Amino acid sequence: MDINWDMAKSVSIKFSQLAAYIYVITGSIPGALIRFLFDNDFILNIIGAGIFGFIMGLPDKKRSKIFFGVGFCGALTTFSTWMVDCFAMIHKGDFIQALLLILLSLVFGLLFMVLGFAFARKLTLKGFLNSKL
Repeated sequence: MDINWDMAKSVSIKFSQLAAYIYVITGSIPGALIRFLFDNDFILNIIGAGIFGFIMGLPDKKRSKIFFGVGFCGALTTFSTWMVDCFAMIHKGDFIQALLLILLSLVFGLLFMVLGFAFARKLTLKGFLNSKL
């Protein structure tokens, strides 16, 4: 029997892609539910940035990064709703409030991303996060 190794490799790659899709889908469900239940986009975006920073600071754990980063944090945080909120403020004439929301979201989002990343790296260096997630 002649084995087609190219076909076997192709099936393996497709299975790997399917697994990644499943990680994204299952990770997004709790993120979307929390997002739906909690009515403060600013806080959710900041928390999501911190969690994503933490995930990115972990040693190379591709499954965790796909599940928590892309799936959970992707569903938890939102760019479009943030823009709708800013647009609504501008439309009402609240230019200063809109500018503050934009600036604070960017500054605190980046700050929490960096803090989450640094925290994960510190835990990793101390040996708390060396196991596979």
